[in-house]
Amino acid sequence: GTVVIINEQGQVGIDGDLLAERAARLREITGGCVCCQAQAELDATLAEFADASPRPTRILVETSGAASPAGVLRALTWGSARDRLRLDGVVTVLDASRAEAALTFDLTVEQLGFADVVVLSHADTCDAERLATLEADLQRCAPGAVFVRGHRGTVEGDETLLEILAKRGEVLHPL
Repeated sequence: GTVVIINEQGQVGIDGDLLAERAARLREITGGCVCCQAQAELDATLAEFADASPRPTRILVETSGAASPAGVLRALTWGSARDRLRLDGVVTVLDASRAEAALTFDLTVEQLGFADVVVLSHADTCDAERLATLEADLQRCAPGAVFVRGHRGTVEGDETLLEILAKRGEVLHPL
């Protein structure tokens, strides 16, 4: 099954309660960012799941939007479980209704730059013209990403995450 690792910046986790029913196993890492302060805990958690029996088919690391993807990738590629795990991709979720303001932050641009898939959440709150303009602007930050639109925790269409990730080879947006 799928394992979800959730990073909560505070001492009390909220997302875990929301996702608990949808994951085979769930682990919350609280009290620090997995890209820096809690990276050792992320490394240990990844190693634990990599050694688990049965081994999970997929491990999703949910960073709550405040982590640098580089730190998470460092844990996957240099951590103690690096020989037993393979990165499938990086998914960045961006609130379409707040995207312009978010793009003023370097972390948002960095997250988009690492993205294989960009999910525009709250897409239903934007008109078609605004979404088209937003996607064109975002493609400059994420030229190799597949873009999908989301609404209330689901993405448009009936494709699975694996099917969406498989489209990466078809996408290279001109700069």
